Amino acid sequence: MRARTERIVSKNAAWQKFEVLKTNRNKRYRYRQFFVEGVRNINEAIRCGWTIDAWIYSFEKHLSDWAGICWTVFRCPCNTPCRRL
Repeated sequence: MRARTERIVSKNAAWQKFEVLKTNRNKRYRYRQFFVEGVRNINEAIRCGWTIDAWIYSFEKHLSDWAGICWTVFRCPCNTPCRRL
């Protein structure tokens, strides 16, 4: 299955969903999803076998080798390049 790519360039609905997952516990519970950021936390999520629904990354910067490997090996339904908003 090929991942869907949704590019975020403004504070649209996709951006708002990611923001709410970061800040609102009730919404995380309702969506049954949450936001993981940082190398250590992402590595731990992968090690524990968590399902990754989306990768969010900046299209303004080059991905690190580690991020490129994660993005390639651990496929998900949606890849979301995002400009810093």
